[in-house]
Amino acid sequence: MEQVKCMEERIQRCHEILDHHPYAVYALDAEGRFISANQAFVRLSGYERAEILGSSWKNKVALHHHDQVYESMIQIKQGESMQLQLEMVRKDGELIEWQVTHVPILDQGEYVGIYGIASDLTERRQAERELWLTREKLESFFSHTGDSIVILDTDRNVIGVNAAFERLFGYTNEELKGKELPIIPEEFQEDMNAIYVDVFAGKEVPAFETVRLSRDGAELIISLTISPIRDQGGSVSAIASIARDITRKKALEQELRFNAEKYRTIMDNMFDLICIVERTGYLSYASPSHERILGLPYKEYEGRNVASFTHPDDLERLAGELKILYTEKTPVQSEIRLFRATDEVWITAEARCMPLFDKRGEVDRIIVVSRDVTENRRAAKLLEESEQRYKCLFEYNSNAVFSLDLEGNFTSMNPAAVQITGYEMSELVRSNFRDMLLLSEKEKAFYHFRRGKMGEPQNFDLTFLHKQGHPIELQVTTTPIFVHGEFVGIYGIAKDVTEQKRAEALFNYLAYHDELTGLPNRRLFTERLMEMLDHAKQHKEKLGVLFIDLDRFKLINDSLGHAFGDQLLQAVAERLESCLPVGAMVARMGGDEFTLLIPNVDVQEKVTQVAHSIIDSLSHPFFFGGQEFHTTPSIGIAVYPEDGEDTESLMKHADAAMYRAKDQGRNNYQLYSSILDNHTLPRLELENALRKAIERDEFVLHYQPIVDSAGEIRGIEALIRWNHPEKGMVAPGQFIPVAEESGLIVPMGQWVMRTACRQNKAWQDAGLPKVRVAVNLSTYQFQQKNLVDQVAGVLEETGLSPQYLELEITESIAAHNVEDVQAKLRALKEMGLHISIDDFGTGYSSLSYLKKFPIHSLKIDRSFVGDLTTDNDDATIVEAIIVMAHSLKLGVIAEGVECQEQLDFLRELKCDEMQGYFFGKPMSAEEVAGMLGACCRQIG
Repeated sequence: MEQVKCMEERIQRCHEILDHHPYAVYALDAEGRFISANQAFVRLSGYERAEILGSSWKNKVALHHHDQVYESMIQIKQGESMQLQLEMVRKDGELIEWQVTHVPILDQGEYVGIYGIASDLTERRQAERELWLTREKLESFFSHTGDSIVILDTDRNVIGVNAAFERLFGYTNEELKGKELPIIPEEFQEDMNAIYVDVFAGKEVPAFETVRLSRDGAELIISLTISPIRDQGGSVSAIASIARDITRKKALEQELRFNAEKYRTIMDNMFDLICIVERTGYLSYASPSHERILGLPYKEYEGRNVASFTHPDDLERLAGELKILYTEKTPVQSEIRLFRATDEVWITAEARCMPLFDKRGEVDRIIVVSRDVTENRRAAKLLEESEQRYKCLFEYNSNAVFSLDLEGNFTSMNPAAVQITGYEMSELVRSNFRDMLLLSEKEKAFYHFRRGKMGEPQNFDLTFLHKQGHPIELQVTTTPIFVHGEFVGIYGIAKDVTEQKRAEALFNYLAYHDELTGLPNRRLFTERLMEMLDHAKQHKEKLGVLFIDLDRFKLINDSLGHAFGDQLLQAVAERLESCLPVGAMVARMGGDEFTLLIPNVDVQEKVTQVAHSIIDSLSHPFFFGGQEFHTTPSIGIAVYPEDGEDTESLMKHADAAMYRAKDQGRNNYQLYSSILDNHTLPRLELENALRKAIERDEFVLHYQPIVDSAGEIRGIEALIRWNHPEKGMVAPGQFIPVAEESGLIVPMGQWVMRTACRQNKAWQDAGLPKVRVAVNLSTYQFQQKNLVDQVAGVLEETGLSPQYLELEITESIAAHNVEDVQAKLRALKEMGLHISIDDFGTGYSSLSYLKKFPIHSLKIDRSFVGDLTTDNDDATIVEAIIVMAHSLKLGVIAEGVECQEQLDFLRELKCDEMQGYFFGKPMSAEEVAGMLGACCRQIG
């Protein structure tokens, strides 16, 4: 309810702003009737608002402009904005000339009306004539003002400068006339050129601060205002550049900033009190600073009368000042005493009271900004106290706090610095920080010291040498010390993170190594395999991958216990390392599985020699606790590039060869061969059958409806089925994985898209309701370089409008080339397609792509919907997904809805669309046509 109230207040403020806009603002519906008009429109037209609303624009525009308005509306309906000059007819019949800007109002991409903003050219032209009459006054101002002024023509050459310009910059009017300004530093030229372009185009440029050069090369900080000079026709014929020298002001500001920075971390922030007071004297709003400054929870001040915490002696005077505010409608200043409940004292506050107006222009409420000035009157005392607090913070800080002079010598340090470094304070003072660093750290430390001397705060890690000789890891933060604008040294804070760094190093080691054996783990092995594959491809070398499984290890582990099993694995790891050739690595993949990576395999015998060496090494018994243990290896070998050109293929084929070794009696090695791998034969048969199925057109599409919360069909998802001539209808789960692995998913996906689009166009041509058809894109299909062209070709071939095709992609695409994914999705969305993320919540773990990728909706995976009404975790996840999606302006589709309870729950969560057996199982195209026809008749 709080969010709704807040939104209503924002909308009300927006209406108030538009209603008080100086230009006439209005809106027309698609038929050209007025649906809104602000006060300026009412005033300029002479009509009452009630007479305007619902009337046609034709009654307000002179007849001879009607054709012009009709032509502009045609272009506006096509999404273009228009500017027109029209004669409008006031209620009293007077014609007034208006400058009108029209922009289209779109609802989900469809034209529904026009926003318009108009200004009275009659008034503007009168103002221009008056401005022209004041030319002599402006020339007098030009000559005698204290601000420097230069007039530039359209070629940015000087037309003239005034006396103040000559005094400030040292150039005379005669020297500069007809030439470019020589006072702009080179680094500001590009920005100034852009500003000149905007001003000559008639745009308003706010005043800004910049740097200019005087004739003697001195840099001047100036406040610059650049304004267009228009001729009688209203065109910009020149520009006026007015500069005020604020160099001294800036120097004073810098000195003030230094003092503020010095005590910023010690002194309390002095936030102003802000409140809104109703005409009754009661507060309708109080800022949180009330609690800190006045003592009571700030919400308690809301609803209280201002008199309840204002000094009684100040009330009569305050009432008189507020009476002036209400009468003259202007801000007033006041000084009042406010009661501070914390210590029951009165504090003095400077209050600025400003009126807030209602729609009629009357003072409705007052906004009061009060500043506690009690502390300002005690500034000297507070400064002394703050110095003492600073000293306490310095002395008792657990981190090392120090200062350095311009040479890098220590000038001060706190006790913590002595404790951390081991040096006495007398040893540190006047010693140079570089003398206490490792040789390898001196260059880095000096680099940051130089950057600090340039006035830049620094954050960096540094290794400091303890007095006892061992290194200390420090996190260092430094800030420059300025006194009256002059750099005099550096403040620094150093935190001892030695133990933290050790813990991080151990964590990083464990992330890439097996904790039991110390060998590289699966993660490090996979990364190293990818690196060696790239190297082998570039240098045309071979690469051997060995997959090792210990025979009968489970028997030892189960019968003698995990302690003996762990000792055996450690001993095996040592023997495997002893068998490695130069450059090779061995890793433990988990359990009793090990992998070897052998680079630069020039001949096959090199790999088999390593396999022989491993078998021989492990043939010798192991002894633990007076017992003798035996284990043998089964080894599978795959070689790049013969047995695979990527990590997945090599590992899979080495694994297959290892199982072949076990089938051959264990304690041997086998080279991968696809014809010997019995595990691949069913897959090959299925792959061949899939190829024939594509050639014989054995696939069919079934369709499942997607409905909104009201039960109306919004889309149809196309689902592929294989009508096998012998096995009958084959479910996708049995053949899609093989299709993806073999690459056949690409032509299958193209067939699905083409067939679904053709079918949807046929439904539309038959007069059925137009709905979008959803097609799944596999990762392989999405990675096709010509994907966008393929989709465009299908739409052109089938004649289906892009808005009725939805592409469903999986989260896994976010793990690939993000820039390529963004480019393709953006191109597809610009074509007009609807894009959704399928099975959301089950794939790629990062949600950053939701902000980066141009998508329309998320499909919640059925695994979360199935137990939605009985599992609180699933309900929480679904609710979180819907809230997150709506906050990102994305739609939500829930899959797997099978009962009324799930539907009611999703409706309550404001889920946009749903899909599942509750609304309809996957069905044939004919059944879908019947369902759409029934919906059409029901609507009719």
